[in-house]
Amino acid sequence: MDFSTIFNGEALTLEQFTERTASMKLADLSTGDYVAKGKAEDYKGKVKALEAQIAERDNTIAALEQAKGNAEAIQAELDKYRQAEAERTRKEQEAQADAILTRVAEEAIADKKFVNDYTRDHFVQAIKTALNDPANRGKGAAELFAEMTKDATGIFVNPQQEPLKIAPVGGKNQHYTHEQIRAMTPDEINANFDAIKASLKGES
Repeated sequence: MDFSTIFNGEALTLEQFTERTASMKLADLSTGDYVAKGKAEDYKGKVKALEAQIAERDNTIAALEQAKGNAEAIQAELDKYRQAEAERTRKEQEAQADAILTRVAEEAIADKKFVNDYTRDHFVQAIKTALNDPANRGKGAAELFAEMTKDATGIFVNPQQEPLKIAPVGGKNQHYTHEQIRAMTPDEINANFDAIKASLKGES
């Protein structure tokens, strides 16, 4: 707007200025009323739309954070399950492999007479360990056992030292006289010891 037509080069009083601008729409800039009403409403709408977008974004972020936490918890449980299942499978496979090795070792010494079960169990374990050693690849259990016991002594029962199994001379309730007892060999006495003891107690 050209304000020169209002003043016409004159110095106006407030009353004259008010009179000449009475038909004009003027705004007091000090109050902030310098934007057209239509534009102001448009700006307010845009502000509300932006606020709604921000609120929606915040809600989405919150939902994603919550879902992330649940996903991590679920993933942790899945990882724990997979680990436990892998450990169970590993132990099962080890048990199966150990059972196979035990059977192979026991078959290799099945005809051997050891001095005691402790010695036998020792060599069963020794054979299993040797079979698992890559250095012994290609060797069988019998071959490995032969190598272990090549120069060893005191492992097997000596047939010459094994006690003879003598059958009892009489029945379980047999009564023996002193003459019969004196005629027995030491092995027969051992075999009939209980009956002999009972006979001696019964005689005067």
